[in-house]
Amino acid sequence: MKRYLCVLLMLAWALSSAPALAAEAPSFSDVPEDYWARESIERAAREGVVQGTGGGLFSPERPLSAAEFTAMLLRGLRLEASTTAEEPEGQWYGPYTAAADALGLYEGTSTAERSGGEGDYDRVLRAGMDWDIPRYDMAVMLYRAAESEEAGLPFTEADFQTARDWAGEEGSAAVGDWEDIPERYRESAAFCFCHGLLAGVDSRGTFDGGGTVTRAQAAAILCRLLDLEEEPGPEEAGSLEHVLANGQPMTEANVRAVIEGFRSEYPEGMEWTNDNFYQCHALRINGYGCVAFALICSDAAFGDLPVSRKHSDFDAIRAGDTLRVNGNTHTVIVLEKKEDSVIIAEGNYNGAIHWDRELDREKLEGDRSFYVETRYPETALSEEIKKK
Repeated sequence: MKRYLCVLLMLAWALSSAPALAAEAPSFSDVPEDYWARESIERAAREGVVQGTGGGLFSPERPLSAAEFTAMLLRGLRLEASTTAEEPEGQWYGPYTAAADALGLYEGTSTAERSGGEGDYDRVLRAGMDWDIPRYDMAVMLYRAAESEEAGLPFTEADFQTARDWAGEEGSAAVGDWEDIPERYRESAAFCFCHGLLAGVDSRGTFDGGGTVTRAQAAAILCRLLDLEEEPGPEEAGSLEHVLANGQPMTEANVRAVIEGFRSEYPEGMEWTNDNFYQCHALRINGYGCVAFALICSDAAFGDLPVSRKHSDFDAIRAGDTLRVNGNTHTVIVLEKKEDSVIIAEGNYNGAIHWDRELDREKLEGDRSFYVETRYPETALSEEIKKK
């Protein structure tokens, strides 16, 4: 704790020498209007998370150094703000790297392996962090930040367990090169993928952990941290328990109406494969193929509500619940619950969107991997739901 306080004092010194942040994001001449990450870059700059590289440039395709990512991450965590001040006997990033080390963000990364002695390690932190950061290290640092109480990210032990479950159940299917990820990095990679902090580099969800990170990619990733700050807290979220995302009462009929509204946008037979991707900010997970379509429908109905229960009780299924079926290989969303069957909508069913397929209770209950996820709150339910 003493070390952490000393680092904070050093950061305060650095901030006292730093120029005030501009209220508006700078306009970077090398980020065109149609550039894929333009919105993220401008937002991250406006929030003080990233800075340009001089001369009105952002250099979006330039590989990111370990020092740059460290500074961006601390700013994104609101533990630091922008500074151009140089630490005595070190580089501009010295205050950032020292703070990151005090928080334990480098544990398990290549940074911790770049020197054999404590003295050399301190020197690396002050003046030797200019190598390109690999995606493995980035995942570990994000994971360590999620673990850290000082970082203040809204993750709980349940979120970590969800990621561990995801790794065992979906990791190999969702991440194209899962089997190539060294064991030491898998927990961090799984957490970041599961909770939407990272996405794959291609349609297969390839992690490419040894690859570099561009400055544009980092801006997009750090905007996801900013999104976490904007999510409603427990008290605020509680006000959503009686209504759907469209403001209508939380009844199964209204949930179904929301999902049915997608029939024209996602018509029967529309091509939909594992190349289709969706990022669910509310649940902090990425989805491909069938999972992506189910999340699109679920988010439209339930908005920011979390998953409140995971179970395998057929009688407890409600319209809008998502089901994991076919030996834990396919995700569908419920349109209607009947006594001995459910009517569903699904993506990537033979490579397409499909509506109104019926799944028998006997078949579902005979699947040992079958489970249900519901986003209906378990307390203060609407009168219609209470009667069921």
